[in-house]
Amino acid sequence: MTAARDTAGLAAARTRRRLLWLVAVTVSVVALVGGGTWLAAMSGERASPEGACASEIVFEGRTYAGYGDPLRTPRRGERLGVATTPTCVDGQRSGGEQLDVWSLPGVEPSVAVMADGVVWIEGRPSALPERLHELTEPVACTAPGQSTVTGRLMSVEAPMDGEDFRPRPPYQAMVVADGGSSLPPPEYSRVTIEVTVTSRTEGGSDAELIAGALRDGDHLDITVRCAAGAFEAISWELAP
Repeated sequence: MTAARDTAGLAAARTRRRLLWLVAVTVSVVALVGGGTWLAAMSGERASPEGACASEIVFEGRTYAGYGDPLRTPRRGERLGVATTPTCVDGQRSGGEQLDVWSLPGVEPSVAVMADGVVWIEGRPSALPERLHELTEPVACTAPGQSTVTGRLMSVEAPMDGEDFRPRPPYQAMVVADGGSSLPPPEYSRVTIEVTVTSRTEGGSDAELIAGALRDGDHLDITVRCAAGAFEAISWELAP
């Protein structure tokens, strides 16, 4: 069961990364995915683990693979040294890039480390420590009353209103939160949360604001409230 859980966790993390980055349209930012729904994702050049150059680093003789895109990014521990990326010829990445390596609190470096803001796992372990499982757990909304979240808008899946991208609430938005009154928790540097945008959300139908935030990676200040553990947006606007 544990091995199956580890495999499922790795597959889920890779699926999240594919959905997040492979549907991105660099110029227009939005794409019609069928059923009268627009899926918009932040554009970028970041590659998925299944790309031509595998997402790997080598540190102290061990090869580590990137742990997808966890929903929780832990704060790094102490500096351990320097890792290198393998040479990739067909994918046009010439090797030799060096990355500072940091410990992952609560996990032995022989199992996993941090580098470049990413968690890296050694080899193909048959079981992963609970600390790593926590990184893929969804973040629940628990703050009483209203709270603020500051973060980057990563994707929006919204009903279509006409042929142009005009998001029509209610819809879901994925946000990488790295600040605010209640997030992220002390042990994490950032967390990815799903935010529900309703017809009452101020700015929720502002196509220019949303497309600009996706395109430019600008931070948003979001006022949220909790609804049965979910984040519900009261308003959002560009952070100063």
